[in-house]
Parts: sequence; C-alpha cells; structure tokens
Amino acid sequence: MWEERAYRTRRDIAALGASGLGVSDLHNAAIRLIENRVGTDLTCWATIDPETLVISTMTGARVAPDYELWLAGSEYSANEPHTFAALALRKQPMARFTDLPDRDRTRSIRFNEVWRPLGVNQELRVLFLADGACWGAAGMVRAGHDFTDRETDFLTA
Repeated sequence: MWEERAYRTRRDIAALGASGLGVSDLHNAAIRLIENRVGTDLTCWATIDPETLVISTMTGARVAPDYELWLAGSEYSANEPHTFAALALRKQPMARFTDLPDRDRTRSIRFNEVWRPLGVNQELRVLFLADGACWGAAGMVRAGHDFTDRETDFLTA
C-alpha cells in the first residue's frame, strides 16, 4: 500500500514539474501532496547548491522571524546535528531527530530554540539526491508521535 502511495506521489510530483510552475509554487504544491500522506505541523523544502551545499531557496511553512534567525544559524553551525550539508556529505538520505544520541539532542539549537518553544518535538529531514549529488532537502516537524518506518520509507522512495 505504501509503495503504491509512493509511486502515485512521485508521478504527481513529476507532473507538477512538467506543468511549468515556478520553484516556489512547485515546492508548495509538492509539500501539499506529501502532507496528504505524512502529517506534519510544519514542512519546508530547500533548494541546495550541489557544489557548496548552501541553501539557495526555502519554501514552505514560515515561523516567526525570531525563530528563522535561530534556524538559519543552526543550519550553518558546526555543532548542530543533522544539518542538510552534513547529511549531504554523508550521503544520508533521511534522518530522524530521535535517531540521535541524547547528548546530541540536548545540545541542538534547532530543537531547544525553535521546535521546543513552538511545541513540536519530532523532526525528520529528507535529502533530494540525483546521481549522488544533493540538490534539495525537506524538513518536517510535528508534535506527538515520531515519524514511523513506513512514513520514512515512503519519503525516501
């Protein structure tokens, strides 16, 4: 069942890509498709330069400007776990916050300064890879239950 959902979602996203939408509109439409299958409280998609691993655009859920500063800073912090760049360097297509050791979770700027104050406690990051290069990523957060293995399998498919 989840394989069929992944197939249909890939097909629908490919159709969106061929529809002529701009990047932000394409990302927002794709986010809606994914959120219909995997519930989140906030989702954002980033376009990432494959050579530098720097985020070039960000689309999706917006948080208050004070939190955006913490998010941006954490993404480029050498001590922050599961940054998009670190995942891309490891060629790790998906990472759950709960997979981290306790010491890494407790020192996370993203978790302590953004997600916890916003009332969410689960994070999943998924990379978009093509021919081994990372061109984008998605960050998804929600309150309550962790992202299941079925959901992560669906998202990596």
